[in-house]
Order: sequence, then C-alpha cells, then structure tokens
Amino acid sequence: MPKKSVPSMSTQWIPQHLRAPVLEAELDALFEEWSWLVPEGMCPQLLTAFGDWILRGDDGTLSMLDTIEGEVRTIDAGTATLAERLQDPNVRDHLFLEGLVLTVLDENPLPGGHCLSFKVPPILGGTTDPSNVEVRRAASVQAWLGRLHKALRDVPPGAQVTGVFIAEWGGVQLEWISNCG
Repeated sequence: MPKKSVPSMSTQWIPQHLRAPVLEAELDALFEEWSWLVPEGMCPQLLTAFGDWILRGDDGTLSMLDTIEGEVRTIDAGTATLAERLQDPNVRDHLFLEGLVLTVLDENPLPGGHCLSFKVPPILGGTTDPSNVEVRRAASVQAWLGRLHKALRDVPPGAQVTGVFIAEWGGVQLEWISNCG
C-alpha cells in the first residue's frame, strides 16, 4: 500500500490553474482508490486539474499517476528539474493537458473539491475534445477511474469492452468480447 501523503515537498512551481483545489488533508482519502496500482514508497503530493496525481518516491523521484491510461510513469528523472521543464508550454500541455484545461475552464477557477473529468473516458472510446469534459467532484472522479482501471486489468488484450456496470456496492464490472479469431 502506498505511503500517506508527505507535505514536505513544495509543489508551488506547478501553476495554480493546473491544480485541483482540494485540501491537503483530503489527498490520502482521494488517493485510496489507486492503492492497488501505485508501487510501495510513493506518496501523493498533488491532484492535478484533470485528476491525475503527482507522486514522490522515497528517493525524491517525481512520478505521475495518469488516470486516463491508468499507469504510473516517472516524470522527473532527467537532468532538468520538473520545475524548469514546466517553463515550456509543450511540457505543461503534455503532462497536465494545459490547453484543454484552459479551453474548458475559460478563465474560471475550479470549485473547491472538484476536478475535470472526461464524460466518457478515452480508454473506453471517449474523445479528448472539450465537449467530452465536465467539472465533477474529485472524490467521485477518483473512485470511478480507480475502480474502472482496476476492472480493466481483467480484460484480455485485444478484447473490446461492450458494457460497464456499476455494482450496488460501488464496484465496476465490465463486459467484453474477444477480438481474437
């Protein structure tokens, strides 16, 4: 299970419009849905405007939990620090979907406890077009996407998801057909 968030790392270098306005005290509860995916020793540091996570490892390495793909990848292991790299708008757009954030929010800040989310997740065939983006409570986004990606682990490679069901107990169940043939 991942460690609890550690407030010692400053994330002030991440522009405010790219952050979800959640209280630091809420990070651990929001992050709980991803405990099955995140390697031991990684701590949540920040929830982005699009509901992705900035994580810090025991060794200080920064990683991102990408909630679109359902994967954790290192984002600061090179020679330039992430703070320096974020001066480049292309890096901000790649990591934080800045162009989409700015288009959807149109200069309006996110309400407290909310983040952006795709109405139909791209992993289920949704587009990354602004018309497929909505503002939702961060807790429901994290629960939905964490459970969806956990369920997707059981879908065979090449299979097509044909149904998504939310169980009475809150879990996600998938129906799929195999494209092998």
